[in-house]
Amino acid sequence: MSDPQNPMLKILFENQERLRQTMTREGTAMPGGILPVANGGTGANLSATGGANQIARQNSVGGAFTVSALANADMPVQPIRNGNAFPGSPASNDLFYRSDLDFLCYYDGTRWLTAHEYSVTYPPWNYLVGLGTNATATAGIIPLHTDYTMYFTRCTLKCYSTIAGTGALYHRVWFDIDNAAYSSIYGVTLQTIAANVWTDYSGAPASNVVSGIYSQLRIEKVGAATGTIYLAGAVRYRLIVT
Repeated sequence: MSDPQNPMLKILFENQERLRQTMTREGTAMPGGILPVANGGTGANLSATGGANQIARQNSVGGAFTVSALANADMPVQPIRNGNAFPGSPASNDLFYRSDLDFLCYYDGTRWLTAHEYSVTYPPWNYLVGLGTNATATAGIIPLHTDYTMYFTRCTLKCYSTIAGTGALYHRVWFDIDNAAYSSIYGVTLQTIAANVWTDYSGAPASNVVSGIYSQLRIEKVGAATGTIYLAGAVRYRLIVT
């Protein structure tokens, strides 16, 4: 049998030798050919198998033994590879530590993203009735990463209105990314918001990949809407790493 130092093959070899010795003592001839698994054998001819990094395995209950290379999928806990450049031909959800950038990244099937998810958080902000009809105001501006392209994952808003929204008089709230064109990535209209109740809104951004310098939370008065609006929100994103 090839490679008797392989642990699994060595066990099979020893079991077969014990069986031979037992049958010799009892005066029973060793069966010829391949010994079935039910009788302590492999159910297969392993005379040409084995070698470095090879393991013997049963892929089904009671099935014949096979010998093949140990793969990452065979290990319940897979080591995280690392280096200064990403490996070629990654699989979805592969993890890789970029030691040169100090980033733990994962592959989403298309691109490498930081495993960490960043958050731009807007604390509660009070918008008073100071806007004219159909006017727009900026509730807050927060700087973003400029050294990497961002991959936006989720937007959340928490809104409170002292006046219930209607079909004609309401407020609209949205997130802009300041990239000279002010790309809107998520927004809600408060036409059905109840009065004096915090209401939560969340959703995926209209575009995941948007470059920009700032994130803005903006509000628009549609018609002559009245009342006071309180806003809080967050934009979540990862960094695209190349």
